[in-house]
Amino acid sequence: MNTRTRKLVSAINLLRGMIQTAQGTLSEYLQPDGTAAVALDKLLGIFDGPEQRAAEAFAQDAVLAAESVAPEFATQDLTVQDVTFWFVWTKTGAVPRRAHDTELAALTEAARLARKNPGRKFIVLEATHKLSFTKGTDNETA
Repeated sequence: MNTRTRKLVSAINLLRGMIQTAQGTLSEYLQPDGTAAVALDKLLGIFDGPEQRAAEAFAQDAVLAAESVAPEFATQDLTVQDVTFWFVWTKTGAVPRRAHDTELAALTEAARLARKNPGRKFIVLEATHKLSFTKGTDNETA
């Protein structure tokens, strides 16, 4: 699971928590002996209070982050694209050459390499963006 997905999952979980709180309030106060007005006041506080606004802002931020392709870097000469793949890297080894399509595949490869090379540390890296120049200047290389 990449960072953007984790952020979205966290935002969704916040919203689900608010829904569960509202459901509990309904169950507690909308009993035959309960007071509907108290339940409505509590629900208004849940869905139009500071917790709701914080959860909504967090969800909006997560969605914007997931949709972003780092527009501040994009120019007429520079293309920025979202990508998602993983590498396995070790400080004392060769440059990674294989891109893994899933995080699980990269973790599996890192575990295989760690077993084969006791004492060495292997790190799984996630790629998020691909940048390329469509034309260069004297100081830039393609």
